[in-house]
Amino acid sequence: METKIKPSVALIITAAGSSTRMGCGCKKEYLLMGNGSNTVLSAASEPFFKALTISTVIITIPENSTNEEIKDAKTAFFTSNFIKNIFENKDTSIIPPELLFVKGGSSRQESVLKGLLALEKAKPEIVLIHDGARPFVTEKIIQNVYNAVLTHEAATCGITPVDTQKEIDSTGKIVRHLNRAMLSAVQTPQGFKYNELLKAHKIAIHDNKLYTDDTEIWNEYISPVYVVEGSSKNKKITFPEDLNINI
Repeated sequence: METKIKPSVALIITAAGSSTRMGCGCKKEYLLMGNGSNTVLSAASEPFFKALTISTVIITIPENSTNEEIKDAKTAFFTSNFIKNIFENKDTSIIPPELLFVKGGSSRQESVLKGLLALEKAKPEIVLIHDGARPFVTEKIIQNVYNAVLTHEAATCGITPVDTQKEIDSTGKIVRHLNRAMLSAVQTPQGFKYNELLKAHKIAIHDNKLYTDDTEIWNEYISPVYVVEGSSKNKKITFPEDLNINI
């Protein structure tokens, strides 16, 4: 029986934001989590290496990062011993992933585009994009998104909102009552065919519209995006109280 070759997978971890809402004057992705064995960034990254074979890793960092701040990003990423062992693998038959720290832009959209451009030489078939401040992602969620990309070319994880959702106008008046069962609070990772997403991003950057995530761009220029089950635990760290961290 012929063995089917698995598509190459690249990972973009977005960590180019300013973290102003943390109120600590620090990068939330670089903070230690409760037990001190992982930073937010390393915890957000580690499950991907357990779930899939990753060929290239892009970490987006603030656009004005100094050399010292780039070192901080590397230190935060390699806090995970599991990740460190992958990149320091002494087995010459196993090629470790390529790792690049890429300076982002003034928006998430621009930062992701810069990450996609940095992958042009590697030319992965699939790219997964994940928030560096979302450290509770699981291997199961990652594998579900990946499998959905194989079937549909574009996928994200999401959960049904707990609260009843209403659409309001600029005055605060309810203008539409939404069916909660037909809604999804979208999370990351989000996965796409790489070439198509890059083409869509190159168009979107010139259309004078700010997109909040990559599913919007794909949906606008390529085709529908499919949602797989996420988790209420897969939350994004925004404020210090979001998890027990050392500040």
